[in-house]
Amino acid sequence: MIKNGFVVMAPCLTLLAMSARFGSMAQEDKKSEIPLSQIFSTSIQQETQPFAKIGKTEYELMGKVKSDSERIGASNAYLAYGDTFREVLGATMLPFSGGVSATRPVRQSDQKSRNAWFIAYFGIAGSSPARWEITSVQRREKSVRVSYRENRGGGTDDVRPYYFWIPIGEITDGSFLLELFDEKSGESLLIRRVEISRP
Repeated sequence: MIKNGFVVMAPCLTLLAMSARFGSMAQEDKKSEIPLSQIFSTSIQQETQPFAKIGKTEYELMGKVKSDSERIGASNAYLAYGDTFREVLGATMLPFSGGVSATRPVRQSDQKSRNAWFIAYFGIAGSSPARWEITSVQRREKSVRVSYRENRGGGTDDVRPYYFWIPIGEITDGSFLLELFDEKSGESLLIRRVEISRP
């Protein structure tokens, strides 16, 4: 059952259907790995591009995203359009505070790009050690799986929202699935269906 763009996964039959869905995708199209070095993040995870190394304008936008996220606890996954990280940063908060649905890719009003970015938000935690780390990103024609691990335990007392911005390129029209996959449990934290269509 689809509700507000999310796949409700409680019934066993739904879980089986989703597993079959991803299994059939494996046969229908080849997967490609997106290097972790292409991912921007608020995390200190060394393989990704940390916010401390971005330009001044991006740094200021990142600061606004971080301050606006201080009361957002629930994980989320959605798409945004943008040719640059700066453009994607400008659209990041639209599903949270801009009243924009995440059932379609979000974008700034003056933005026309068809290059998509997977935005993964895991929640708020201390900055060190990194609470959530991306381990791999698998891209298929009609889906992206972001695998991660969660490091529970003690950490610093600061408050950091954990965002990851992943460039995935152009997407063909139709339904597209976003998945956050917990490697430790072997289960999906979240699956969202996004509708892709040209304006």
